[in-house]
Amino acid sequence: SGICSGYLASLRPGDKCAAFIRPSSFRMPIVSEKKSLPLVLVGPGTGLAPMRAILRERANKSGPFYSQVSSVCLYFGCQRPDHDHIYKQEMDQWHSCGALDKLEIAYSRLLENN
Repeated sequence: SGICSGYLASLRPGDKCAAFIRPSSFRMPIVSEKKSLPLVLVGPGTGLAPMRAILRERANKSGPFYSQVSSVCLYFGCQRPDHDHIYKQEMDQWHSCGALDKLEIAYSRLLENN
């Protein structure tokens, strides 16, 4: 498990945890109505929540991520496909409906059978 996940899992009922929430500073670039841009999403081990929100918006065909983005490519990594790729079904659905055009995954603990 990760550092944060391990720490949170070690807490017991009644323990206190210092935390804060920051508003997102991510904004879509301003694009003219006649033009759309490709979007490359990179998840460097910090979690997929922001990328999932963008892809859900595109799948629902609403908001700037649908109207101003021509294609979406997602790069992210996890340890093993059978254990850590917990959003595989969701990502497959986004790919089939056109919300996600390309998916590149790096598995850091995948061993080849020689």
